[in-house]
Amino acid sequence: MLLICQHPQGGYAMNPFELPWLPKAVLSLAFVIPAWLALGFFEKNFAVRGEVQLVWYFLAAALGSALLITFTSPTTKLIPSLNLVCVFLIIGFSLSTGANALLFSAMPDAPNPGIPQAIQGSSVVFVFFISWILGKYIPYYFKPVTLDPYQFFGIFLSIVGITIVIVRAR
Repeated sequence: MLLICQHPQGGYAMNPFELPWLPKAVLSLAFVIPAWLALGFFEKNFAVRGEVQLVWYFLAAALGSALLITFTSPTTKLIPSLNLVCVFLIIGFSLSTGANALLFSAMPDAPNPGIPQAIQGSSVVFVFFISWILGKYIPYYFKPVTLDPYQFFGIFLSIVGITIVIVRAR
């Protein structure tokens, strides 16, 4: 997955982690769409539940990410400190396991696999505002972020859209 792209400081980059945030987000979208569509395909055609696919999906994602980081950013430490690794594992075992196990279980059962994702995706609304609050009131721990009227209006439209999806799906 090495990409050749124009680097922000000039020249060309072979490392996807050196791209600006927007191209990374768009490329991420291009990769995640087939992965999400695969859930319903494997459940319907091979009777493999979403929860089972979750295990293999994230095992492959973890291994692939470790390899990608190792080959594209050899100076990046995969183990920052034992204490931080323990914190990451606790967060992963508790919050991420619950969120992803329920999402992967809901997607094949939903009338459209995008609906559970849209509902879970509404978390970005909360993250958006909570990030602004944390950055404003405790900037020592959290990076200050911007909140302008256009962003606020976009988030408002997201809330309206997600509400419509939820109401229509019931």
